[in-house]
Amino acid sequence: MEFDDNRPHRKIQDFFPEEKKQEEPKRKTRIAVARQKRHKVDTYLDDTDWRALQRYCEGADEKPSVLLRRLLRDFLKKQ
Repeated sequence: MEFDDNRPHRKIQDFFPEEKKQEEPKRKTRIAVARQKRHKVDTYLDDTDWRALQRYCEGADEKPSVLLRRLLRDFLKKQ
């Protein structure tokens, strides 16, 4: 049995909040309402792509998750 890709991957997590506004609940919760409706996105990169992303982020002084969020939104707007 052969495996196609068994290299370790780096994971970048990001959360995208829903655009709908909801009323505050009557009782207190551990997680704020704004954070309850966020969608989790995991991005996996191999070591070569991870290092390239890190170099770009250091030069642009931007976090990887913020950069990927911006690129994803730009891509979806073009579609």
